[in-house]
Amino acid sequence: MQYMNVRHLIFKFEETNHKTNIMPTRRHFIQTLSAPLMAVPFLSLRDDAQEFQGPMLRVAIMGLGSYGTRVAEAMKLSKKAKLVGAISGTPSKLTDWQSKYGIPVKNCYNYENFD
Repeated sequence: MQYMNVRHLIFKFEETNHKTNIMPTRRHFIQTLSAPLMAVPFLSLRDDAQEFQGPMLRVAIMGLGSYGTRVAEAMKLSKKAKLVGAISGTPSKLTDWQSKYGIPVKNCYNYENFD
């Protein structure tokens, strides 16, 4: 007798969820969310992506190895910080960074003169 009551309640629950637009299956869930999720990549195309007008954090990177390069690449995407200087013991890296990241010559130093 109790088994029949539980089974009856499960059937009623499924029937109620279907009527109240709660997604009854995984397929229905995926179909319902597909369109809004496809729009996510286009959200960055809105006019909100204007240049930041507030105070800008000006950054110099000391050490132009792999970690410094990763930081510099990430800073290209930053709207509130700007890479303005570089410090390195290797003169060829400084000239590469000047052209790659637009760092002025006056803001490039070596380890002996960066004070």
